[in-house]
Amino acid sequence: MLIQEGQDPLLLLGFRNGPDYPNALSKRITGIRHRIATEDGSVGTQGLVTGLLPEEAGSDDAFIYACGPRPMLKVVEAIAEKRGLQGEVSLEERMACGIGVCKGCVTAIRNNEGRLYRRICTDGPTFPFGEVIYGD
Repeated sequence: MLIQEGQDPLLLLGFRNGPDYPNALSKRITGIRHRIATEDGSVGTQGLVTGLLPEEAGSDDAFIYACGPRPMLKVVEAIAEKRGLQGEVSLEERMACGIGVCKGCVTAIRNNEGRLYRRICTDGPTFPFGEVIYGD
């Protein structure tokens, strides 16, 4: 969708090691600017994917879309906040029913009144930066 709108997205991917990086993925991301980080350095840049973000965040009007483990999302949001960038996180959660009845996928969210809980399956899975409470 971003490409169809004339945007030039940059995809940052992170893996523990080279074997975690599926070769089939590289064929699917042809034509999209991307960088890869592996913790062991066997593919792409050595280190965490969050290490690529400060140098690749781009202009002041860049918008970040992030998905992955919550500790990583917390770091992405902190980097974005320092740069004054906006974005969204997509939360991954096991969903028992997927329609909001069981409330098994709730997450704590900040709002003007403090803390409330939202269902990831029906209220998300994406939330603007600054809303998700990461256990702090």
